[in-house]
Amino acid sequence: MNPPAHRLALTLAAFALAVAIGGAVIADGYLSAEHGAPVPVVAAVSVTAPPVASESATPQVVYVHPAPPRKVIHVIRTASPAPARVVHVTVPSVGGSGEGGGNDDGGGGDG
Repeated sequence: MNPPAHRLALTLAAFALAVAIGGAVIADGYLSAEHGAPVPVVAAVSVTAPPVASESATPQVVYVHPAPPRKVIHVIRTASPAPARVVHVTVPSVGGSGEGGGNDDGGGGDG
């Protein structure tokens, strides 16, 4: 088999696996819904209203202690700005003595 056929076979196998897993999940949900928990039967009880309506109780007033206000920080003096950081990098020269002899052979000797 050539590489495109391998890709096609892997794609079809992945699709078949996804369908199989999805079908199993759907079937499980369907079967569990069919055999759900039995619903208890409640006997009908007649509730009669009291003959005289009673007055509703007056609402209670509840006072809640509020949270204290947040503290405010006043800045009266700021710090001086930090000095700039200077990094010195020394790069050694690759070439000769640096006198510009016109010779870029990389050596600094006689010759």
